[in-house]
Amino acid sequence: MRRMYWDAQLVHGDLSAYNMLYADRTVWIVDVSQAVLNTHPEAATFLLRDCRNVAGFFTDVGVPDVMSPLELFVFITADPGAMALQVLTEDATADDGASDAGNRGELSEEGGFPQHDLLDYSRIDEFVAKVVRLFAQSGLNC
Repeated sequence: MRRMYWDAQLVHGDLSAYNMLYADRTVWIVDVSQAVLNTHPEAATFLLRDCRNVAGFFTDVGVPDVMSPLELFVFITADPGAMALQVLTEDATADDGASDAGNRGELSEEGGFPQHDLLDYSRIDEFVAKVVRLFAQSGLNC
């Protein structure tokens, strides 16, 4: 789901256990005809539903330590390079005392997804609150 979101820039929109095939230690996602770009106005709602379906399936079959739908959503949408860049930036600015706050992006109002090159960890609570609101608005449970 994370690779689909970042590499293909798509959200499945109707993901369930029936659309996930496992072969040769690889998960294949099928039935993507209804997928939307991750910038689509309803992409966050669709992704939240996908997260609920996938987390619910693995929980129901007894897989231990399954991420909650909310945790899965945040994991998928968090910039894959953000943590490494964050550490590198903090290390560099710790040496010269400079701040990197001006290089951080803002949260998008469209769909609730972060649109940034560097995740602003000082605003993660705001982002999570926005995700929880999207869950509530979509009728999905966290």
